[in-house]
Amino acid sequence: MITKPEKYTKEFVLLELTNMLNELVDSPEVVILGELFNKRDYSAQRFSEWEEKFKKDDEISESIKRIKSTLETRLNSGGLRGKLNPTMTIFNLKNNYGWRDKTETDLTTNGKDLPTPILGGITNTNDDISDEE
Repeated sequence: MITKPEKYTKEFVLLELTNMLNELVDSPEVVILGELFNKRDYSAQRFSEWEEKFKKDDEISESIKRIKSTLETRLNSGGLRGKLNPTMTIFNLKNNYGWRDKTETDLTTNGKDLPTPILGGITNTNDDISDEE
């Protein structure tokens, strides 16, 4: 049985990621991962496939992290400086980089009402009052 040779070898992927990093350095206006794939013979989906396939390879994994970090920083910076559409920037950061709206939860009360303080931090919970006085 003849098998088709693997196209996306470690060497190929590493070379492509190096080229993408160089392109990011040379093109500061690139802020979206898909822009790096416009002139390539494969889709941006390959990036996710490479990330999964080579997650245990430190060299490839680090290159992928650098690309993502660079794009995330550019999005954040462009949004803060008013150079990018704020709505699209927020949308992109939330969907692609794990950003989320801040949520606060009071862990001390678990959502229950606290006893009403009477004097200087003393509370009346009725549990402390005893009929045996």
